[in-house]
Amino acid sequence: MGASVGAFAVISTMVTAVAIGQTFLFGGRYPRAASIWVGGCFFPLQCIAVRLWLYSAHGDGLFLSPVEFIEGCVGPMLFSIPIGAIFGYLYGGVIGGVFLILDALAEWRSRRDAVEDAEPSEPTEVVQGEENHETNQRQRGSSGQGARPG
Repeated sequence: MGASVGAFAVISTMVTAVAIGQTFLFGGRYPRAASIWVGGCFFPLQCIAVRLWLYSAHGDGLFLSPVEFIEGCVGPMLFSIPIGAIFGYLYGGVIGGVFLILDALAEWRSRRDAVEDAEPSEPTEVVQGEENHETNQRQRGSSGQGARPG
C-alpha cells in the first residue's frame, strides 16, 4: 500500500500493544477502557521513539543535549496522549471486530458439524415409502396378478 517501514512499525506495534492490553488489563473485562489506556500511554512513547529515530537518521539530533531533547518532546507528548487514546479505542474496535467474526465463524462451523452429525443413517420415511411401493409393484408383477379385465 506504499506505507513506509516506520509507519508500518508504529501501527503494528500499537495494534499489538492494544491487543495485549485488552487481554491483561482489568482482567479482560473492560476491553474498551484497556484500549484507551494503552493507546494513551503507548502512543507518546512511540512519538519519542520516532523523534529519536528521525534525529539519528538526519544526523543533527546527535548534537542535542538531553534537556533540549526532552523540551522538544514535552509538547508532542502532551498532544499525543489524547490522540493515542483515540487511536487505541479505534484499534481496539478493529481487534474486537476480528474476534467477533472469528466467534461467529466458529459457531457457524459447530452448527454445520452438528447438522452433518445428526444426519440419519437410516432412510427417511419418504425413501422407505418409495421402496415399499417398488417392492409391492414387483410382488404383484411376479405373482401373475395383473390388472383384471373388466
